[in-house]
Amino acid sequence: MSIINTTSAFSNLLLSSINSAFNSNLKYSSTTFSTPKGPVIIPLVSFLGNPNFSFYTSLGFTFDEIYNGLIASINTFITDVSNNNIPNYNFGNINKFRILITIADGNVFFDSSKNHLNTYNNFLEYKINQNHGTRHYIQEAFHSKDGIGYEAKWSSTTQGLESVYSVRLGRSESGIIGVIAFSYNNTY
Repeated sequence: MSIINTTSAFSNLLLSSINSAFNSNLKYSSTTFSTPKGPVIIPLVSFLGNPNFSFYTSLGFTFDEIYNGLIASINTFITDVSNNNIPNYNFGNINKFRILITIADGNVFFDSSKNHLNTYNNFLEYKINQNHGTRHYIQEAFHSKDGIGYEAKWSSTTQGLESVYSVRLGRSESGIIGVIAFSYNNTY
């Protein structure tokens, strides 16, 4: 799929293509650790879907290490999209966009607009951002048949129009792990 961004506003199609690029490459949606028995790949959805993370800690990884590895992968993705450096995708000139990831209850796991707050302890203490569980684009992703939500809304915070494309993590309403949302605001 190739998308060329010729306007300043993001379309649903462009945001959906960003989601596709993120999920089609484990480099962005997982972290890898070396062990004496070989590499261990920890996918984002696996980490989010395992509330006690006991499997990973039994391998000797700390929660902070896993969280930081996942955040580094997501930040690499943001840089690669911004530099139009993802094979098979042409996003044009995207100066800045936002990625927000929640767990099933709406607690924010990661928010690219809150860089210094993205720590494992802040995630546990609900300090990265306010709970987004009641937002329209989150609820639509949770409850729509295809697991996709979209919302265009005025942001009082940035005083601009924000387009948000969200995708449910988990195969069905009964198996919700969380939501990943990609957004663009014309004031970024």
